[in-house]
Amino acid sequence: MFYSVTIALVELAITLAMFIVLVVFSGVLRRDAHTFFAGLSKKISPTEKEAIESFPLPVCILSCDSRIVWYNSLFLFDVLGGENLMGEDFSHKFKYADDNKRDLIYKNRKYTVYSEDFSIGKEKQAILYLVDNTTLKNDAEKFHLKKPSVIQIVVDNYEELLSSINGSERNFISSRIESILEKTFVTEANGILRKIEKDRFIAIVENKQLELLMRDKFNVLERIRKSTSSGHLYPTLSVGIGKDTDALKDSDLFARQALDMALGRGGDQVAVKSEHGYEFFGGLSKGVEKRAKVRSRMIASALSELVDESENVIIMGHKMADFDCLGAAVGLYKAISTASKPVHICIDREKNLSKDLIAQLCSSGYSASFVSPEQATDAVDKNTLLIVVDTHNPEITECPELLSLAGNVVVIDHHRKMVNHIDNAVIFYHEPTASSTCEMVTELIQYFKDGTLVTKTEAEALLSGIMLDTKNFIIKSGVRTFEAAAYLRRLGADLVKVNGWFASSIETYHQRAKLISAAEIIKGCAISYQDEFSNELLLAVPQTADELLHIRDVSASFVMYKRDGVVWVSARSFGELNVQLIMEKLGGGGHLTMAGAQIEAESCLLVKERLLEAIDSYFKENDIKAGGK
Repeated sequence: MFYSVTIALVELAITLAMFIVLVVFSGVLRRDAHTFFAGLSKKISPTEKEAIESFPLPVCILSCDSRIVWYNSLFLFDVLGGENLMGEDFSHKFKYADDNKRDLIYKNRKYTVYSEDFSIGKEKQAILYLVDNTTLKNDAEKFHLKKPSVIQIVVDNYEELLSSINGSERNFISSRIESILEKTFVTEANGILRKIEKDRFIAIVENKQLELLMRDKFNVLERIRKSTSSGHLYPTLSVGIGKDTDALKDSDLFARQALDMALGRGGDQVAVKSEHGYEFFGGLSKGVEKRAKVRSRMIASALSELVDESENVIIMGHKMADFDCLGAAVGLYKAISTASKPVHICIDREKNLSKDLIAQLCSSGYSASFVSPEQATDAVDKNTLLIVVDTHNPEITECPELLSLAGNVVVIDHHRKMVNHIDNAVIFYHEPTASSTCEMVTELIQYFKDGTLVTKTEAEALLSGIMLDTKNFIIKSGVRTFEAAAYLRRLGADLVKVNGWFASSIETYHQRAKLISAAEIIKGCAISYQDEFSNELLLAVPQTADELLHIRDVSASFVMYKRDGVVWVSARSFGELNVQLIMEKLGGGGHLTMAGAQIEAESCLLVKERLLEAIDSYFKENDIKAGGK
């Protein structure tokens, strides 16, 4: 108007015309929508309408795109409260309480939905029947929250913690631990707590209080760790919980199984078992090394008896066998062969990570000792003893079929326990605090029969496994690790020769340099990958994962390569981040400092995105800032 009255009038006329068009157009849309849904409802015959109208339950009919086509009077007044939702999107107005779309919540009322699909001509529709069982579901929820859960508690390092302090300090630490447990499970959770041994407790709490503990991620673990310390030691708990069972004895059974799982994963964590599986909390600290060797002697004696009762023995590790896997198998082979029993090592001699060691063993007379998975399958029967080393995951063993064919199965492993472990083992020798399976086998063979004296070649094979998994005694090396290494050195193991087996070719070195140059540092994690496969990557990837840890401000490393539609991930850390928990989110597992996963995916980039989500989830669950600080 300030510059030109004519232009202003023209703009006003255009605006009014557009407004009129929009009003008319919206009216047409509403009329067309009403006509459409009215047409659909007309296709329902009067007899069907009368039957549905007189049906004693609220009934609603939906179109193929989930819009409300028709409903009876009970649905209109009892469910909707008289509100007209004809033509509305059902999924936007109503909230399902479960993925099966059986439980529905609307206006604080709870319904069970029964649905049936049908067609009118070419148009697909669905009819829903709603049962209002709000009172029943509220009573069921109250009953569920009142159900008792059994909690088994163990102080992981009780003996080690109290062994080097005087009596008054022992009493203080012991009473401090009991005080925290009583405050957590009695005062705050309104449950009961009983001390059944000096380092073991049992508690019973209602599900309502247990859910509060789970929501707080069982901060009792952190409270125990910060309660006191003795030198470099601090107390840690392993907790197993059984819940959602019909009988209290079943909850106790679940609790004991969950406690075994928590201990098998390194301790300092909570495992909750229900009919739906396991949930884990904590597990951020390193496992506590157990110094007593009584169990090693017991396992060696039991294993010796099983060997005597069997007609033949097959030793098997995991796919792509490394030095720890093959070294442990060789050590057991030597021990069992002294019992004059036929024994073989099942390994794929073409697909493994220990070709130099195999060549050395073959030159020492081991050629006939190795059998392929196919040959092992032909040799196994119900009188065969199968020993699985360096893994307890049946899916990644060299030949999973042997697990069901053998008469007896023994598992010897040091990796943190997974839910899908081998469950038919008569002996499950599992030490997550051991540095390697070779360390465990070195202890066993000293107590096997009258003591097995391995040769220099077998000693070097065992030492190579220890050196591999400890990164030359840098990580996860305890007192028993050095004792085992000292024993092997006394048998003539040559450190220089063993170290030579870790040397790589110039092609592998080039691949390693390529992966390092492509690495990204995201939230304190070094990530690198390569989609184009070459045999050199088998060694270059784990070596790169180790080297990336030496970059400043890197708390963990993840290196990937793709082979035959599967992306292989190697994860490493120095303990600041628990890479096992991160890998478990991707279907893998391993150790706090060394883990891995095999994921079916089209590319490493897609797995990288999933990995970043898993890292974010790990940081959020454990209140860790980016970078692991």
